Amino acid sequence: MKSQNLIFIGYSEETLGYRLMDPKNRKVYTSRDVEFFKKKEAETPPPDLQDVYFSPVVKVEANVPSEYESDDGDDSVDQIEPQPMGTGQRMPKWCTSTLRDARLDAPPDTSTPGPRTHSKAREEVNFSLMSRVIESDEPSTVQEALQSKAWKDAMDSEYQSVMKNNTWQLVDLPPGKKPIGCRWIFKTKYKADGTVDKCKARVVAKGYAQKEGIDYEETFAPTAKIKTIRMIFALAAQFGWKFHQMDVKISFLNGYLQEEVYMTQPEGYVVPGQEEKVCKLKKSLYGLKQAPRAWYIKIDEHLIQHGFIRNPYYPNLYLKKKWGEMVIVVVYVDDIVITGSSVKMIDEIKKDLKRSFDMTDLGLMHYCLGLEVW
Repeated sequence: MKSQNLIFIGYSEETLGYRLMDPKNRKVYTSRDVEFFKKKEAETPPPDLQDVYFSPVVKVEANVPSEYESDDGDDSVDQIEPQPMGTGQRMPKWCTSTLRDARLDAPPDTSTPGPRTHSKAREEVNFSLMSRVIESDEPSTVQEALQSKAWKDAMDSEYQSVMKNNTWQLVDLPPGKKPIGCRWIFKTKYKADGTVDKCKARVVAKGYAQKEGIDYEETFAPTAKIKTIRMIFALAAQFGWKFHQMDVKISFLNGYLQEEVYMTQPEGYVVPGQEEKVCKLKKSLYGLKQAPRAWYIKIDEHLIQHGFIRNPYYPNLYLKKKWGEMVIVVVYVDDIVITGSSVKMIDEIKKDLKRSFDMTDLGLMHYCLGLEVW
């Protein structure tokens, strides 16, 4: 396939590649094989934002071998799958008023003459990602974490939450039983502007050691797709609703286990004098194969008992109607998004959830799953 003259409009959020627009038919493409010519003026003026972000995306077939093939020789990564954006979708008129005069800017210019190659652009992206990794400074061992006050506090908070939740009890290991291990996971949480929000520590069971039919039965749990959340965003924008967000501190620890599972005590928090005992899990724990399903069953039962109706096509989408008003709840693992026409109903739902689960009310949503909410 011969090359095409396209306009750079951004980076793909779903795949590793650039988003490009054909100025002739205004189709949007996603591709990795791109060569930038920044000195050349565009033949046609850039289109409106709404025409770009709501245009269908098609695949660019690249016959030129990519210089970023995997080590095993598989060059299938160069075939970028189409990213559907919804044909014929338009923003509400009142939403587009501020975007009417907006235009897409070309990539920022540099003092270096000549075209910007794909290789150099890729290196800059890698350096950006590398700087984030270096700045995070996450501990790699428990001993290293215990030497930092911030990470030690995060571990103490996690352990106290687990014990408060009555997740396990210490028992002698029954004959013929084998405990699974556990480990600590450390993660730095960032705000929407890229600054550090908090240090998060989590004790995780080594679920890969579980045996099907003994330690677990069913594991499937539905997860809200990003298109479901975008659909609710569009609906709320149409009616002018506000978004509220709640964070479940220990979501996977709320579901009850049907199976008998034993686990070793977490490193750094072994109870003195009971070193030989193991944890008999009463509730689910992060890392267990059945943990996502146990949490989904728990939150699903709670919402239905409080008057919500689960959408038959989107199992993480719940609707409640009362007094002629409507409230929508979307559950994405441990993030709960709430919107609707009644602020009073939303406040009641938030209070009820906080009474039933250990949750943090984040207030009006500003950032969720990589999406910035205005």
